[in-house]
Amino acid sequence: MARGAVMSASKLSKIETGKLGPSADDVDRILTAIGVSDGVKAEYMDAARAAATEATAWRLIQRAGLHKAQRQLQALEARMSLMRLFQPALVPGLLQTPEYMRAVLSRHEDLSEETVRRTISARIERQGVLYDTGKTLRFVITEPVLRWLIVPPLVMAGQLDRLVSISRLPNIDVRVVPRGRVWKRAVPHEEYRPV
Repeated sequence: MARGAVMSASKLSKIETGKLGPSADDVDRILTAIGVSDGVKAEYMDAARAAATEATAWRLIQRAGLHKAQRQLQALEARMSLMRLFQPALVPGLLQTPEYMRAVLSRHEDLSEETVRRTISARIERQGVLYDTGKTLRFVITEPVLRWLIVPPLVMAGQLDRLVSISRLPNIDVRVVPRGRVWKRAVPHEEYRPV
């Protein structure tokens, strides 16, 4: 297999065991070596390119500083009149409590305590946009977001209380997609409309 994919056996083994993320080129060579159809290959190549793009974007954001990325989002939010955000995995950042933010950021072992602190501070500052009644913010989350305990139960109760409180603001709309709902099309994660 490694010979057919033109890579060392140790590299292929690391990819197979998840110790090394494959590049799009690696995926292409592996799929060619195992002889998958063009349709299947196209589907996997799209996923490989998306994963590579996401990993590169994360590294660039980390290098520039996560708190700076929060400031860039804050500038974008200052210019918008309508924001629609779909979040299938976590409570959206603008709706997170500081404890929830810390739990999310702490999952990244490569972030220093100072980076986590500065990012939380910048995100809390961004949350001022929630109280600007000249802006409309619509959030859609999936039901599992409300159930996953990425924080202790008491902290999650505080997070749920915050969601309920924020949803009562006149310019905020929070919706929950129930489990078992069938989606007929892909849903974009974010949409900002300028003022």
